[in-house]
Amino acid sequence: MFKVPNPKRLTFLVLLLIVVSILPIVFAEEVSHSKGASSVTRYSDSATGAYTINFQRARNTTSTPWSVDSEDMLGNINFQGYDDDDSSYASAGNIIGQTLQDGDSQTYLTSRILIYAIDASDNYNTPLIIDGRDGGKVAIGGDWCSADANATCTDSEGEPNSALDVNGYLQIDTNAGGPSSGDCGSGDEGRMKFDTTNNRIAICDGSNWRYVSMDGTY
Repeated sequence: MFKVPNPKRLTFLVLLLIVVSILPIVFAEEVSHSKGASSVTRYSDSATGAYTINFQRARNTTSTPWSVDSEDMLGNINFQGYDDDDSSYASAGNIIGQTLQDGDSQTYLTSRILIYAIDASDNYNTPLIIDGRDGGKVAIGGDWCSADANATCTDSEGEPNSALDVNGYLQIDTNAGGPSSGDCGSGDEGRMKFDTTNNRIAICDGSNWRYVSMDGTY
């Protein structure tokens, strides 16, 4: 004989099931410290269906947050590998989000992403910076910031001068002979390859490949 469950018990079980279902999806951790208040949250984005991880930073404390200052580090993802000799985990690189604007009366903050990598001499290098200023710029190659991943990279350090600022050699793809005519069409203007057979640079003008020889002739 079927027995109708107690409504209070049924309600409790339903609530418990909801909580248990949400816990793996949503978590939050907050901490206050001398540099301010930080939190990390993860949730399922109803608009995209994808998980979103938020790194949040404020000055002062969690209960009384103040606006962030320009150059504040907002989040830091640290990659580590285990070291048998030292019985500890050694840092292998970082991805850092940094604000370049004070947080007062702002809906969005001008910012940049810094990627740190460590060389064979244990030096921190910043071979890649994605900067949101001036419509978006990228600095690549070399070391753009004098600080390591635990310090603040100053506002003026690492700002690309152009949309793509390369510190080092720029090497384009090569082709034995002229590139295929089918690879140069509308929307391909500026595409380049180096013709190793004739020692010349091929540049697409949107319809045809144009050539610049190494003696400067066209």
